[in-house]
Amino acid sequence: KEKETSKANRVDVFRVTFDIDENRIAEDGVKDLFVRIIAPSGNLLVNAAQGSGSTDTYDGQNLNYTTVKQISLKQGEPVSNISVDWHQDNSYERGAYQIEIYNEGYKIGNSSINLR
Repeated sequence: KEKETSKANRVDVFRVTFDIDENRIAEDGVKDLFVRIIAPSGNLLVNAAQGSGSTDTYDGQNLNYTTVKQISLKQGEPVSNISVDWHQDNSYERGAYQIEIYNEGYKIGNSSINLR
């Protein structure tokens, strides 16, 4: 049974849920969204066995990411309730986690969540 919590010692799955506004630029098709979850210590959460890796930004810089999510985009339509789950073997730290989302080398969103 799943239950939402903000207590670091009780978190089993870190779930990031977000929406994408109406698509006016990108062509229709399946797109990769690169999700970065940065711990309060400043370390990027990564595990190659769970899909972590690296990609390039629009200006040619290397960007490490936590996980990637494929979605289907259609021009002129928003996409709602995109959900990305992150599991890790060790416990989560207390503090503010930064979440960044990239598509085609551009940051398209960011947020933070505080675990106590």
